[in-house]
Amino acid sequence: SGKLQGVLNSAADIIFVKDPGGRYLLFNQAGERFLGRSAAEVIGRTDFDLFPPEMAAVFTRATQQVLQAQDSLTLEEKALSAQGTRTMLTTRSPLRDEHGRVHAVMGVAHDITERKQAELELQLQRERMALAIDVGALGVLDVNLDTDAVVCNAQGLEILGLQIGDGLMLGTVHRHIHSQDRAAWDSHVREVRSGAGAQRVQLRIVRPDGGMRWVSAAARFVAGQGQVPDRLVCVMVDVTES
Repeated sequence: SGKLQGVLNSAADIIFVKDPGGRYLLFNQAGERFLGRSAAEVIGRTDFDLFPPEMAAVFTRATQQVLQAQDSLTLEEKALSAQGTRTMLTTRSPLRDEHGRVHAVMGVAHDITERKQAELELQLQRERMALAIDVGALGVLDVNLDTDAVVCNAQGLEILGLQIGDGLMLGTVHRHIHSQDRAAWDSHVREVRSGAGAQRVQLRIVRPDGGMRWVSAAARFVAGQGQVPDRLVCVMVDVTES
């Protein structure tokens, strides 16, 4: 009906319906904008008329899976648009007639290209940071401020003279700071919390075996979803031999 078509055309996501042979029966305006084609140019055609063969094969196979399983299917797919290749999250569902028989497949495709690009960039940033930490022999301690539990990388454990299975807590780490340097560390943390910057502080670390290492350390508070700091991240480098 015209009312239904109006609702479909107001949707931001692409909405389409195909018959069991893969021919388009319905195509909304979001789909028209995506392909750069009118619904009249799409209806009656199959994916092989609209997309490169390898993409069309993926879409056709997904439609057949829905028809055979008679159940919904959600897939992340690449689709060629008028503006280039996009990443889509597409859900296909069976449509049934008054007798319960599946007579068509409806699809809703949501463009997640920007989200995927952001995820990729975040992953690349993490990999770059991990590489910088490894190359720079940096010890990293990540403190959960709710539980005081500490996650420490291998270099950090080496600096502290601890083992992976030691079950680190913030109090334990604090006790490994030389007693004459704890006040300087506590002052540094307070300054960072107040937004005074992230200047470094030099400390002595006393290992369980009695050995001592000089480290240059800096802390950062990291905010969670509520914009309230819920983690304290400390980066330190052994400067004993410097």
